[in-house]
Amino acid sequence: MGLMIVHGGPFGFTELAERLSVSRASISTNTRLLEDLGVLERTAVPGDRQDYFRLSRQPYARM
Repeated sequence: MGLMIVHGGPFGFTELAERLSVSRASISTNTRLLEDLGVLERTAVPGDRQDYFRLSRQPYARM
């Protein structure tokens, strides 16, 4: 979440894993948690089949 606050987004799994130096499994677990809480939302990038994530509208209110 901090990366998205500072650098915007959207970010894909691979980019998140590389920038944060963690496994894709960790990214998957934590993005799913933040998505369930309404902090992140899944989005698409035209021409790319990968899932991307960005902060939802009013993420702080949802926390």
